Amino acid sequence: MFELLASTTWRTILRAKQNQIALGEDAITSINLNAIASFAGGVAVEDTRIDEAKKGCDFEVWIGSADEGWCRYAVQAKKISFRGFRYEKLRHRVRGRDQIEILQEYAAKVRAAPIFCFFNFAPHVDVFNCKRDHDETQLGCMVLPAAVVEDALRTRGRRHFGWLHAQQEAIPWRCLITCLPGHLAVRTPSASLGWQNLESFHHEELPHDLQRGLRQKGSIHADQPVSHGEVPSYPLQEGFFYPRWHVVVDTGEAGEDSRARSSQSLWHRG
Repeated sequence: MFELLASTTWRTILRAKQNQIALGEDAITSINLNAIASFAGGVAVEDTRIDEAKKGCDFEVWIGSADEGWCRYAVQAKKISFRGFRYEKLRHRVRGRDQIEILQEYAAKVRAAPIFCFFNFAPHVDVFNCKRDHDETQLGCMVLPAAVVEDALRTRGRRHFGWLHAQQEAIPWRCLITCLPGHLAVRTPSASLGWQNLESFHHEELPHDLQRGLRQKGSIHADQPVSHGEVPSYPLQEGFFYPRWHVVVDTGEAGEDSRARSSQSLWHRG
């Protein structure tokens, strides 16, 4: 799911530019959060944009399980601009304070990792830090520790994709699930940079409201197989509707050719 959202974000940003359609950071955040929140397990999200002035983050993500505990991330989202492929709102101020300062202060208070998620498209990718299969579109949703962004803000000429994606801490957001422990060991000469120690944002269990949300999502399921052209027999509850789209995700270890074919036919109209 995280891979699909990243590659979709990458291509959608490009198509919106080509079609001269305004596509804001807030819209991308909403689409991606809605997809993640619909996922049944392993990930819990909370939209914090209503409290962004106090928390400095657009959303929080919890990744883990009841057995292994949960990693908590306070995430500030930024969208790339085609003018120099810069992040024009990277130094944003809220009521006289730098947004990144508010983010770091809040994250320390609640024991979360303060990170930035960059929604990207770029014509050239010079560095790809994930050791899994090389796919430039995975940088459509690229995450970085706030400390690295803070360093970029201190020095002129670093607030763009070219510099930020080349930093060794810059990884596709799938790595938060698939290979983060390897990236936690990454350190630069400056002790202030790099991914935090895992213990600093690891929690034994989810807050009760998020636990309840995950259980509720797990209870919505199809009673019977859905045939083409039929209205599915879903147990409707207030606020829930049967889906008009079905997403099929094959998590098997397919070859490159089969992955390419499946990605082209992943979305099917219900």
